[in-house]
Amino acid sequence: MDSNVSSLKKISQLKKDFHANIQAATQRTESSSSISLLTREELSELESVWIQLCVWKQNQATAS
Repeated sequence: MDSNVSSLKKISQLKKDFHANIQAATQRTESSSSISLLTREELSELESVWIQLCVWKQNQATAS
């Protein structure tokens, strides 16, 4: 059960990190950036893939 809570906390933090990165990217570029053209569904899918990539990278680092 503790590992589930830990995993949920990690995923929650990764979501926060994702949105912070998106916000920072939109502030660095023009407001008409490609990010602003994405639908909520596309942003959600991008968030999911980004989290999967982060988890995969963490697993690769711990497996090495």
